[in-house]
Amino acid sequence: MRELNVDETNEISGGIVALYWVGVGAVWAYRSYKTVRFVSQAMAGGALYDGAKSMIP
Repeated sequence: MRELNVDETNEISGGIVALYWVGVGAVWAYRSYKTVRFVSQAMAGGALYDGAKSMIP
């Protein structure tokens, strides 16, 4: 196996860093998606509850 020169080493570590940040971004996107979904479901549930409450005298 030959030694890597500086440019190749930088390229490899840059690729690893990029993959890491893609992973971090995916985790954050998934977490925020779950939070947004939970909040919107809670709001929809609240709206349904208010609607049902107003229908029942």
